[in-house]
Amino acid sequence: MLDYALYELELHGQQFTWERCRGTSRWVEVRLDRAFANSIWMSKFYSAKLFNLNFGHSDHWPIFLDLVLQTRGRRNKTSRFKNVWLKEEMCGLIVQDTWILLQGPSINVKVATCRHRLMDWRGEITGSFKARIAATQVAIKKLQDRRDEVSYQ
Repeated sequence: MLDYALYELELHGQQFTWERCRGTSRWVEVRLDRAFANSIWMSKFYSAKLFNLNFGHSDHWPIFLDLVLQTRGRRNKTSRFKNVWLKEEMCGLIVQDTWILLQGPSINVKVATCRHRLMDWRGEITGSFKARIAATQVAIKKLQDRRDEVSYQ
C-alpha cells in the first residue's frame, strides 16, 4: 500500500476478525478486515480509531471506524507551543506517536498533525490545571478561616 501512500490504521481490541473451528486442533484466526488512509485523511481524522466489534456467536467480527473530525477555527494567540510543555512526558509521547503513525507523509503534514494533537492535549491539561487551582484556592481559604488553640497563643 506504500505505493499508493496509504497507511494501515491500528486495530483496537481483538486483532483477528475471523475464526474457524474454535476449540479444536484446527482452530484458525485471521485478520480479514483492514482500514487504510492517506496522510491528508489522517491529518483531518487523527483521533479516529478502528475497533473490532467482537460479537459472541459469529465467526466474523465487523470493524468499526470511529471518526472524529478535527476542525479548527482561525488561529489565535493561545494555540502556540509553550516551552514548559517540554517538561511534561506526555508532550514528547504525542510527538513521537504522531511521527510513528504518519510514516511517509510530508514534514508539513506531520507538523500540522502534531500541532493539532498538542492543542487538544493542552486543552485537557489547562482544564485540569484550572480545576486544580480552584480546588487549591478553596482549600487555602478553609485553612485561612480555620482557628485552633495553637493559633490563639
